[in-house]
Amino acid sequence: MSGPPPPHTEGRASGQGRVFQSTGDQHITEHHHHYAPGPGASLFAETAAPSSPSLSGMGAGPDSVRIPLVGRVPSVLRDRADLMRRLRTAVDGDDGQIHVLHGMGGCGKTAVAHALFTEAVHDQARIGLWVNASERLSLRAGMLAVAADRGAGPGELAAAHSGQRAAADLVWHHLGHSPEPWLLVIDNADDPAILAEGGWLRASPRGTVLVTTRYATSRVWRGAILHPVDVLPSEDAAQVLCDLAPHAGTPAAAEQVAIRLGCLPLALTLAGSYLHHQLLESWSMDEYRTRLEDDPIGLIDQGAALDSGRSESRHLVSRTWQLSLDALTGQGLPEATTLLRLLSCWSADPLPLAVLAPASLGGTGLLDTARVEPALRGLIDHSLATIVSAPPGADGEPPVRCVQVHGVLLDSISSGIPADQRVALTEAAASLLEAALPAEAGSGGGDGYVGLLVPHTAGLLRRVDGGAADQVVDLAVRLSERIHETGDYAAALALAQEAAGVGKRMLGAEHPLTLSARHRVGRSLFRLGRYEESEQLHRRVLQVRERVLGVHHPNTLESCFALRQPLHLMQRYEEDLALLRRAAEGQQTVLGATHPKTLKSRSILMVLLAEVGEDQEFGRTAPDTVTDCEQALGHDHPTTLDARLNYAYGLLQFGDAQRAEPLARQNLADRERLHGPEHPLTLAALSLLSMVCAELHQWVEAIESMRDAVATRERLFGPDHPFVPRGHIEVATLLARAGRIEEAQALARAVLPQCEQVLGPDHPETLRARQVLGT
Repeated sequence: MSGPPPPHTEGRASGQGRVFQSTGDQHITEHHHHYAPGPGASLFAETAAPSSPSLSGMGAGPDSVRIPLVGRVPSVLRDRADLMRRLRTAVDGDDGQIHVLHGMGGCGKTAVAHALFTEAVHDQARIGLWVNASERLSLRAGMLAVAADRGAGPGELAAAHSGQRAAADLVWHHLGHSPEPWLLVIDNADDPAILAEGGWLRASPRGTVLVTTRYATSRVWRGAILHPVDVLPSEDAAQVLCDLAPHAGTPAAAEQVAIRLGCLPLALTLAGSYLHHQLLESWSMDEYRTRLEDDPIGLIDQGAALDSGRSESRHLVSRTWQLSLDALTGQGLPEATTLLRLLSCWSADPLPLAVLAPASLGGTGLLDTARVEPALRGLIDHSLATIVSAPPGADGEPPVRCVQVHGVLLDSISSGIPADQRVALTEAAASLLEAALPAEAGSGGGDGYVGLLVPHTAGLLRRVDGGAADQVVDLAVRLSERIHETGDYAAALALAQEAAGVGKRMLGAEHPLTLSARHRVGRSLFRLGRYEESEQLHRRVLQVRERVLGVHHPNTLESCFALRQPLHLMQRYEEDLALLRRAAEGQQTVLGATHPKTLKSRSILMVLLAEVGEDQEFGRTAPDTVTDCEQALGHDHPTTLDARLNYAYGLLQFGDAQRAEPLARQNLADRERLHGPEHPLTLAALSLLSMVCAELHQWVEAIESMRDAVATRERLFGPDHPFVPRGHIEVATLLARAGRIEEAQALARAVLPQCEQVLGPDHPETLRARQVLGT
């Protein structure tokens, strides 16, 4: 038979307390409920199994529900003005609503709740109540302490504890009859199910409920007002670091650190604390950013020990997200941990969802096909991942649906992967990217889609540590080639350089894959106008390939073809022609006359034959080359388009502009259709059409076409690309030929210093500029 507890166990309220803050004294009334030892102490002792919520024990009650028992909070809340305005309006209006702050761990949800709590108590004379809902027992104990605060007697509490009265009903009865308005914060409600189990989450006209959670999509939030909390903008994130460590560096340096930390408030707080509390060393922001590259998670977490000496999981970037993964495992989704470890092999950029296709991922052996979707959904529900749309690419490509994970989270997960799982995860990550990479241009996925794979391949290169190095380097080389084909030569160069570095370090400087990566570096250098660097690199690669692979190996012949490209634009035509003939003849013998690489060499040979005046060989071989390309590769293949363009160029060089014109116009239309108006190869076709129009004395079109090509190249590649001053001189020459002498001389005068600087004072184009000036 139950009854009120013995007299010596009745709760008593302590006196009023005072909390001192920088903005003035906050005077609040605190009710601390104390229970003496004895039978009545079971009010806050665990006596029932947690699996039975209505009978589960209450555990040790909180010291106070009037003071937020949280870690360090920011002195100034950055970039939350709009959110705070909405929340203040809700509290001021007594709307009786439930408001939910949701976001990934470490993004500052509790800091926002703390700021609102402080304002509500200090400025609005409200009762502030704070409950920790991270565990079932802490939630129950905290909510019953709220009931006691709002007037529930010991007998009522004992009845709720023994199951004779519904505990949540008791709490909400007293909240509903509270004489003062209140703000109830339910913090860290990362498992919404425990709120639903006992009916703990309700609305009341007497106050406002504010919940913080990582779980964004629960049915428990139905009817509540949801407020997403994300990372900070870079400027505000930098200011957080400056608030904490004002003497460690400039705002610009702080912003670079903030960007490296992904602007995550938890990481910013720990970094700022570390910089502020250093005694024996005094790092600057720049030094801290450099040290982050060695062990980012270990260094960030040191800030927790320096700041408070505490190492609770929620206060460490190495542990805070493990709480969510543990919860997912408890919900029957251990695969979510495997999937997040896989994602940590890549980068923090948006990853096309197609990469995680269940059939492909199931084929790696990491996850069962049927478990991929639930695992990904679990990560999204717990704010460990988000679905985003990458912006549409060129030529009307639709947006690409992607999954994205915060960079610090990925670093944290990666650092905790067991050593015996790393190779398998790396191999799976490489295989999935390989499966997602279209075999060739136009075979699935546009240029924008292919570009989305680049940062993840680069991330894989940075994380690979042995076992799968050859697979990853090979993937990077092939993707670099695909990106090169899209015209993004800078991105292709960066990826190829990373692949070459990893190949040299892990496979050896003379490994075929390392040489292939260096070959791709040389190709991109050439397209970026760095001809001498390209020539030197290709010559070194050719020498090694001749020695290691043999003079007739297809890769050696490809080096011959690549080396002649910078030589051509450096006007070393004799060596250029010799290398091209060697490549074309060798490829025809080894690969066959209609192999794509052979046809590529035959296509380029048309240009050289035209430039050295070999009109008979050109007339004999060029038409067959175009026909072979069309039949073997198709009318829209890049090499076929090159062959048609080069054939038109040859006709022009040999004085047949009439036959060249329709070919040039069709080639330009095909390039625009397939690549878009700003692709470098489209600009090459536009330049050729300008030259043809000039020979036909169609001056207006000739001049405007060349101007358009030069302006676009300058915007894409910058004023120092060799094609830019050369293009300007071509425009000046066309103006002079059209009789517009003053315009021609004005342009030549303006561009002459650029020609001398970029091309050199004795370069033929520089001499041509001086010739225009002397017209």
